[in-house]
Amino acid sequence: MKIKYMRFLINIMVALTGVLITLFVFASCLSAPENENRQDQTEKEEKNKIEKKEEEKKGEEDKQELVLGMSQITVDFDPLHAFTSNEFQLYSALYEGLVSYHPLTLEPLPGMAKSWDISEDGKTCTFYIRDEAYYSNGDQVKAGDFRNAWLRIINPDNKAEYSVFFDIIKGVQEYRQDRDEDKIGIKVLSDKVLEVTLVKPADHFLKILCHMSFVPIHPSYIGKTGWGKNTNLITNGPYHMLNWTKEELLLSRNNLYWDADNVAIERVKIIFNKDAKYISEKFNNEQIQWATEFDAETIKNKSAFVAHPMFSTNYFFFSCAEKPWSDFHVRRGLALLLPWSEIRKADYLFPTNTLVPSFPDYPKIEGITEQKKEEALYHLKEAGFENGKNLPQILIKVPEGGDELEMAQVMAKTWKEELEADVKIKAYPYGSYFDQLKEGDFTIGIMTWIGDFIDPLTFLQMWQTNSNLNDSKFSDPEYDNFIDESYSEKGTARYEKLAKAEEILLNKAVVLPVRNYIAFNAVNTHMIEGWYPNLLDMHPFKYIRFKEERVFPNVVRLSE
Repeated sequence: MKIKYMRFLINIMVALTGVLITLFVFASCLSAPENENRQDQTEKEEKNKIEKKEEEKKGEEDKQELVLGMSQITVDFDPLHAFTSNEFQLYSALYEGLVSYHPLTLEPLPGMAKSWDISEDGKTCTFYIRDEAYYSNGDQVKAGDFRNAWLRIINPDNKAEYSVFFDIIKGVQEYRQDRDEDKIGIKVLSDKVLEVTLVKPADHFLKILCHMSFVPIHPSYIGKTGWGKNTNLITNGPYHMLNWTKEELLLSRNNLYWDADNVAIERVKIIFNKDAKYISEKFNNEQIQWATEFDAETIKNKSAFVAHPMFSTNYFFFSCAEKPWSDFHVRRGLALLLPWSEIRKADYLFPTNTLVPSFPDYPKIEGITEQKKEEALYHLKEAGFENGKNLPQILIKVPEGGDELEMAQVMAKTWKEELEADVKIKAYPYGSYFDQLKEGDFTIGIMTWIGDFIDPLTFLQMWQTNSNLNDSKFSDPEYDNFIDESYSEKGTARYEKLAKAEEILLNKAVVLPVRNYIAFNAVNTHMIEGWYPNLLDMHPFKYIRFKEERVFPNVVRLSE
């Protein structure tokens, strides 16, 4: 911290020195004898005034539009299948649920619900929706809109990735079997009152409600598909859509939003481009104020880099759908052959052997930490593949453009040398990689998971048998029971149940953690404020604003 502080002071001193020298020269010029014609001087002054007004007008217009540079991604604004962090960020502009994230602490704040009550037993939550809650087309947001939107995601026919988040609500798991909506604990008491009954008390429930899967959708979209690609989308968030192309998304402040008076920026433009240098050049020219995709060497102002820890883990995982990979002996045997000190490189800031990042009061557990050849060969022999003989081809799928390919090559090299195994690596463009995992025809994949809320459950719930996020197709009754039992516990007792579930994932080598991530953004903090680093790297657009210029007495700001 001291180094950053000293650099900041030096920069300030240099800047002030430049201003003082310039002001000194400017004062000297004012005291020089008048040699010019007075009429010419007057014309010049008038011209300068006009140019200054035009520059000020352009500057004010620029301050009405925030520009974000983002990688080329595939986006769908139907919450049914949205699950990437980039989509999550964009949803914060267009949608709002009953509650929303605080921009720094990530604690739930009132959103479409102005308030709520929780029963003494902790199972019933009653939400009171604002009278001034409207969609961008002027229709009121009603309690029934939440119920209908949630039922779409709960419906197993839709295979929504985050349907498992709703399992804490009474009757949801049973609904997947009997399809009786009346038994689901989501009741519309009136247009402005929604009652939600939980299976068990859940301290994390309000945090889950911040997630994009819990936002309402306009009634006209119920029963329809494909509308998430519309360019005239009806939404209820702080911004609404003006235009959307493959290269650009343009949003405008939603004046019907209940808190529109506190949404400071008129327009938001998101530029989608896979060329990090292109985005960086625009950032250098102040045509972009915030970039999530950039080339660090191209960025001139290094103080614009914002790096902070994330509640995230990068990990390899096995597809457990078919034999022999469904056998934990095979998975653990292969995992114990790997040189983990080489895969989890020392130059990674936060190498890890556990799935859940460091969390207060969560028990300390340990996954696979080192190569153990003797134990590895024992497990393979137990599975009927002595020394790896007759193992089917191992297919590793990784995304292009990162060091995942390098790690996969270490794994392939090891298994070929130790077992003479047939190993193949396939790399795919980042934009299509997750679709490739959904196809399921792989042995090992890699994923970086960013928590959806600040709780260990966000890393563990997804591996349950009935979870649509479970790309590994892992299924273990003991694991499922530990997760279910955790709902009945509080505090450290709850964390102990979750930790036991995590130990199953690690010991049975379903998940092979590599590292915890740091979020990197380029943010022009001289121009904008209200952007705060946080553990989910999620920054609600409604809080971001341009800084107001303050003019101090006897100080003149000179144009560059």
